[in-house]
Amino acid sequence: MTAVTITKFQVDREIAWTVAGVARPSMGHVYGYLLEPTDGTTVVTSYYDWSGVSHEWKEADIFPVISEATLRATLGVLERNVIRCDDVAEG
Repeated sequence: MTAVTITKFQVDREIAWTVAGVARPSMGHVYGYLLEPTDGTTVVTSYYDWSGVSHEWKEADIFPVISEATLRATLGVLERNVIRCDDVAEG
């Protein structure tokens, strides 16, 4: 089981989070989306930040934990959820 902790939230601008397992704390990496409203739509940039990872984890040479392709796929998941929410709201 994992737990997600929101580390940054700015309405319509940014959301970031870290992931931790039940048996071990977060490794210190953060994932996030930057949101840039433009002409009735929003440009979304996915990012990850390994700068907070401890020396121990950096030496383990396991980063990135998630591949670039997997991170890119999260943008599709986000888009489908936003569209679904818009469809429900319009009802």
